[in-house]
Amino acid sequence: ERKKGAKPVAMDEFDLKHKEQVGMKMMRMSDGGREIHKFLKDSNEALKVSKVAVNWKAYVDFVNNIVIEGFVSSIAVSLQYLCEILDPLIIAKHEMLPLFDVKLELSNQEIIFDPPFLSLNGGPSLRMTVDGWLKDFFATVTCMQRLDVNAGDYLNEIREHF
Repeated sequence: ERKKGAKPVAMDEFDLKHKEQVGMKMMRMSDGGREIHKFLKDSNEALKVSKVAVNWKAYVDFVNNIVIEGFVSSIAVSLQYLCEILDPLIIAKHEMLPLFDVKLELSNQEIIFDPPFLSLNGGPSLRMTVDGWLKDFFATVTCMQRLDVNAGDYLNEIREHF
């Protein structure tokens, strides 16, 4: 979370911090996913219910939907926050400083941004950075194995919501 009065940072410095936080979040989500799988397995063993029983499959589907809604909620909050930290009206209303310093230079009748909005040579750009954040938001759903099948993740269900 960005604090009021936080100074703008270099894009590459912010991106590095972002990657650290995403890595830690993915690890926690992966651990949480394993814990949910363990709880489900322990419940099945304690209840001595067949894994192919209609009631058990309905319960797994119920838990599966809770997991999907959790992922949807997490991504929605991240997208909302991204919109807020980039919205000039919200920045002004909350007296926040911009997220990045972007330098603007006029060179031979051409406007040059540093960092660039788009990269022509494959180097870092604002667009690539924001696109990377969006990919990271959606990548969180790949850190947990599905509950209802032995392989796969929840990416297809998440695509249906966004």
